[in-house]
Amino acid sequence: MYAGFEKALEAAVASGRIAGAVAAVADRDGVTYTREAGVRQAGEPAAMTQDTLFWLASMTKAIVSVAALREVEAGRLSLDGDLSGLLPEFADLKVLEGFGEDGAPRLRPARRSPTLRDLLTHTSGFGYGFLSADLTRWHATTGAADPNGGTRAAHVLPLLHDPGEAWTYGIGIDWAGLAVEAASGQRL
Repeated sequence: MYAGFEKALEAAVASGRIAGAVAAVADRDGVTYTREAGVRQAGEPAAMTQDTLFWLASMTKAIVSVAALREVEAGRLSLDGDLSGLLPEFADLKVLEGFGEDGAPRLRPARRSPTLRDLLTHTSGFGYGFLSADLTRWHATTGAADPNGGTRAAHVLPLLHDPGEAWTYGIGIDWAGLAVEAASGQRL
């Protein structure tokens, strides 16, 4: 049943297109098939195993988006409602408008708070420091929490624009995940 897949997987490893992979198929009764191939890291001998950990990075955005939309369907979240009751940090968000001659950040109040729709569509105004020289400079001048620290405080950043006014790839989905947790009462 999976012979074609296994042949393609082995060929991808043998050709060097991928170092390794883990595949699994599950249905409502549980896992029905697993297969590992190759190594965990190119040039290293450790074989790929079923319990190999992978960095998912932005692949989590799809998972969080589905979880958020399930909360919308359940009536616990709204796409266009105010989230500041669930996310108190949203009550006082600022927009970074640049830096003064003294190097201090110029901030002004956001015209409105981001909605769940803004968070899910990257129109919230939240960015990533590694993609924004202004956010990198803001971090350097303010001594704010390390953006890679994994803490909630690290997510409290100035917006790069007002919500709904532009598209900026950033941490909006992280905030959507925090809204899901607050609305559902469960950890993501």
